[in-house]
Amino acid sequence: MGKIALLACGIVAYVYGVPIWLIILSEITIMVGVILANADQANRKHFIQRLSFTRDRLWEEPTVEENQTNLLAVLHSTLNFTPFELSLAGLSSDSLYREALELVGNHPQCVGLRDLALKVGRWHDSRSRDDRQPTIYDEQAIQNDLLVRMAHKAV
Repeated sequence: MGKIALLACGIVAYVYGVPIWLIILSEITIMVGVILANADQANRKHFIQRLSFTRDRLWEEPTVEENQTNLLAVLHSTLNFTPFELSLAGLSSDSLYREALELVGNHPQCVGLRDLALKVGRWHDSRSRDDRQPTIYDEQAIQNDLLVRMAHKAV
């Protein structure tokens, strides 16, 4: 704390009859809260950048299992991110789900991509639920989407 802040704490303590250590402690608590909020914001920006990067890698080499695993790891970390935070990377949960379905349609023989699309679909649907869990109806809708994509390419 700077000298001016310490002086202000002393004045407040004198005027309101509060122990100075209590005022200093509250100021430190506020500063720590600001530091943690900034760290959380930086961490979220890092994950958004990582999500965009891993998505691009998956599109370059969709059948590489490492790319699929990396995307799922980042998605799990971003479950509580707001739609606005995802939009900073030009993404939305719906667009990621649609892209995963498109990859399944382009590579219907790749079991790993089907599993990826299923998990991305669960992630997408769970974001709209209070308990962050997809319902059985969500599971059925995802299964229908996968079957349609795979049947479309088989024809």
